[in-house]
Amino acid sequence: MKFLQLIDGMTHYDISGPKPGEIVVLVHGNATPYFSWDKNMDALTGAGFRVIRYDLYGFGYSDRPDVDYTRALYDRQLMELLEKLNISCPFNLVGTSQGGSIAVCFTATHPEKVKKLALLSPFINILPIKAIITLIKMQKGISVFLLIFLIMDVPRILLNPCPPNSALDSDFHRNDKRIQRLEAIRWLSDVEFSLDHFVNRPLLLP
Repeated sequence: MKFLQLIDGMTHYDISGPKPGEIVVLVHGNATPYFSWDKNMDALTGAGFRVIRYDLYGFGYSDRPDVDYTRALYDRQLMELLEKLNISCPFNLVGTSQGGSIAVCFTATHPEKVKKLALLSPFINILPIKAIITLIKMQKGISVFLLIFLIMDVPRILLNPCPPNSALDSDFHRNDKRIQRLEAIRWLSDVEFSLDHFVNRPLLLP
């Protein structure tokens, strides 16, 4: 695992692909950490791209800083990560779900940094019920994923919206039990949620 200490906390990241190579930065969504891009990595790196992906604050193995989770926070996280990795040339930015919103805001704030912007089902504030029904019908794995979320996670979030103080400890989410849970979610996303159903061809390829 690779980590960088940024102003707001530790950030878990990965960088792979030929060096030098045209830079692609992948920003994950609200459902899973950066491993949601696993099935795109071989195609992107095989096409000659150097790919950076990372866990947003509050997700995966990155820290959960005790701050307001705003667009400015995620904008700062990405900017600092790029600076630490000495990325100064314009790069390709790809975002999905919430990551799409973050990518759009970053591009609007730093247009000189972004060569191309690609969005996959970017987050919107209101999702019509018809769209939700269509999503559930698309694939069995998705319905299972949403069912688990609605039954297990939504009630917990509503009943206890504020995490215990221990959740803000820098290593809380990197202990053995948390690692096991994250790896279990990773397995679930690979077996049942099958993200390649949505993303099976990198958008940056010719």
